[in-house]
Amino acid sequence: MTARRAALWLDQSEARICRLDPHELASASAPRLNSRQKQAEEWQSEHSTQRRFFDDIAALLKDTDQLLILGPSTTKLDFVSYLQRHNGLLESKIVAVETLAQASDSQLLAHVRHYFRSSGNAGDATR
Repeated sequence: MTARRAALWLDQSEARICRLDPHELASASAPRLNSRQKQAEEWQSEHSTQRRFFDDIAALLKDTDQLLILGPSTTKLDFVSYLQRHNGLLESKIVAVETLAQASDSQLLAHVRHYFRSSGNAGDATR
């Protein structure tokens, strides 16, 4: 069975998910989530907003077998901590956490393809 590989790029206000075609590493989708989308009358704490943001991301990644987490700052580490506390199954699928500055969709896809090609079967990679 071929692994379902995905990469998550995130910062404090945006997340992009790149799913790779399991046979060719040739296709990707990059849905964008925005943590700053608030209704005018609904001002909640930053922690609550981040928790909902992370809940939404985790739900989109639930069928992933191998997950590469990328981003420019500490939000990626906050997401890993969130997974350790709230979603151990998805946390166990993380193959690496790397720093990657802002990138276009094509740059992100190229980085992810390179990572998974270079690592072979990334299931044994360390964080």
